[in-house]
Amino acid sequence: MSSDRLINAVAFTPDGQTVFSCTASIGNTYGSPTRQWDVRTGAFVREFPQHGRPIALSPDGAILATGGKGISLWDARTGQSFRKLSGYLKKTQSITFSADGRFVISGGSYGTINVWETATGRHLVTLFTFEQRRDDGTVADEWLAYHPDGFYDGSPGVDRFLAWRVGEELGFPSTLGAQLRRTDRIKSALTLSDGER
Repeated sequence: MSSDRLINAVAFTPDGQTVFSCTASIGNTYGSPTRQWDVRTGAFVREFPQHGRPIALSPDGAILATGGKGISLWDARTGQSFRKLSGYLKKTQSITFSADGRFVISGGSYGTINVWETATGRHLVTLFTFEQRRDDGTVADEWLAYHPDGFYDGSPGVDRFLAWRVGEELGFPSTLGAQLRRTDRIKSALTLSDGER
């Protein structure tokens, strides 16, 4: 393969026999589709039509995830797209799978992390951090985990960053927190039962 762009993402299958790669220009202004190669022969296998940066393979090598404004999931053996995950207004910056392959986790340009269930594409939670510089120069991050149904959990000081629009009014954690701050809902979203694995 030759390209005038940087190869900035690669992923190997667990057996080391196949590699996926994609290129992009500096700043990711121009990208190329993800390509699949046979490691033993160097032969080109197939091209995935969507611009792919970043890319990640599931732990078993069966699913290829490619980035963009959303994430596309592909059958890595056939090259067929089977699911799209949305959740970013700007480009996806990183993608990974959980060690057991049950979750797809990605980071985006707005500093958010989204978590999806791989098997269904269900959006489970969005994670945020709020960097706070103290007077002594140290940094302390506040964090927020937000459920698509409106529930949340977070660090002790995160409530000062939150407000909800309810009709024409603004609601704050002091009035809505008891109803919406639900650690149990966040935990259950990220703990799949045996039947969902």
